[in-house]
Amino acid sequence: MRRVQQYLIACSFLVLLTSCISPNSIPLSERGLDEASLATIIDQQVEKLFASDGFSGSVLIAKGSRPIYTKATGYADRSQNRLNTLNTPFNLGPMSKMFTAVAVMQLIERGDLSLLDTVGKYLPDYPNRRINRTVTIRQLLSHRSGMGDYIDSPSYRRIKDFLQSQQDFLDIITDNALYFRPNERYRYTNSGAVVLGRIVEIVTGLSYYDYVRSNIFQPADMMSSDYFTKDETSSDKAIGYLDEFGTTNEFTLGYIGSAAWGSYASANDLLKYTNALKMNTLMQRGALQQLLEPILDLGPDCEYAFLHTICKLNAHSYYAERPSYMAFDGPVRGASYFWFKDRDIVIIVLSNGGNQQESDLVNKILQWVAYSDV
Repeated sequence: MRRVQQYLIACSFLVLLTSCISPNSIPLSERGLDEASLATIIDQQVEKLFASDGFSGSVLIAKGSRPIYTKATGYADRSQNRLNTLNTPFNLGPMSKMFTAVAVMQLIERGDLSLLDTVGKYLPDYPNRRINRTVTIRQLLSHRSGMGDYIDSPSYRRIKDFLQSQQDFLDIITDNALYFRPNERYRYTNSGAVVLGRIVEIVTGLSYYDYVRSNIFQPADMMSSDYFTKDETSSDKAIGYLDEFGTTNEFTLGYIGSAAWGSYASANDLLKYTNALKMNTLMQRGALQQLLEPILDLGPDCEYAFLHTICKLNAHSYYAERPSYMAFDGPVRGASYFWFKDRDIVIIVLSNGGNQQESDLVNKILQWVAYSDV
């Protein structure tokens, strides 16, 4: 049988997920599934999780632009008895970095930015001299800047309800020391994406939020997606819940998300996003290839591209192909997005219910799709 590489797009948290996946995790009877059988076995698992753990969210599997399985369960807002749908926007958490990566690559494609540009070229008053003079756009995109993480900062936790712009987020990290010299090694950071978001603002003259709306969400027809504020009530967004008693995660959220964290999108919109990438609506093929090109080795079966993780899911020797994939996966109440690029399959699992068994659901869907005949 001809060997086929299968690619899937995702965020760096997928490294933790895929490290738990074994080629022997699913029986032979659940491999080689056709579309109908794949949809059936996924639906059985979703219904099982809904019955046992109250799974609340949406699941979408598509081949090309055609959904082959969709399901929405549970409540987007329990107090209002408002149900989740495929158009319900969920908080994507750190998965939001993929929009920052696309924004930066768009500006590079237009000649407004260069990967070798330093932070100081656009933020000349940045107080940390080493970041100002030596950290490059490329290093920020590849988590090699040496910067820390603003979300872990006590300052962020104290004033998160008052941060309304990328400059506000930037102000709480500009004096932070580096963990290591720039480009010395890899260390995941949310602060680097905030710096990129502020640079997008400087270059374009738009707020980061308006740039993403005008250059990503609108061209891709992502009508349910946005950076919603915590007190916003008209969007039909999903409320995050921590337990079966209705405790919300509102106290953990800031006023609005940043270039690193906290955008909202629906399952249907993430499929539109995938289609917009494939159709070169958001950037040309060369820029997309550069965005997704592996540049760092993260360990067994995983590499890193620009704000993306690329991992390999090892197939059993029964298959003459070895599926591999690139993926975005966020740990915030279930925001998982996977794109098997060469097979043209996308997997989207979004949840707002705090389900304990959700990672098991995502693992099984990944394996069923990876070893299917779809």
